[in-house]
Amino acid sequence: MSEIIADKLTGKASAGDVTITSEGGAVTMQLQQGLTKAWLNFQGSGTVTIFDDLNHSSVTDSATGKFIGNLTNAMSNINSSITSTTSGGESLIGNTAAPTTTTYTIDNGNASFGAYQDDSRISTHLIGDLA
Repeated sequence: MSEIIADKLTGKASAGDVTITSEGGAVTMQLQQGLTKAWLNFQGSGTVTIFDDLNHSSVTDSATGKFIGNLTNAMSNINSSITSTTSGGESLIGNTAAPTTTTYTIDNGNASFGAYQDDSRISTHLIGDLA
């Protein structure tokens, strides 16, 4: 088995363009396109506390069940893919307010109650291009 140890990968045709082959060898993809650029795992009930994160400066509690993720490094545009999960079981999470390149909203509500609610653990993931 071979091992590559490196601090930096540089594409041959373009410095930031590294192509990798799929597990089955049938397709290729751009490495940077497949990486999560920001993620957040936080306590959304009581005192809002970040458990762990990548590329977040903070999370703001704006109202019951409503939060704002604040990024350390901006995304290149507002078209990032944002997904969220929660510990609340039946909870529905959406991003109803328009994101910016440095912030996005997390709206957490329970389908059974038809209202926004805080949850003990909320996680988000952003995939897209960094500025």
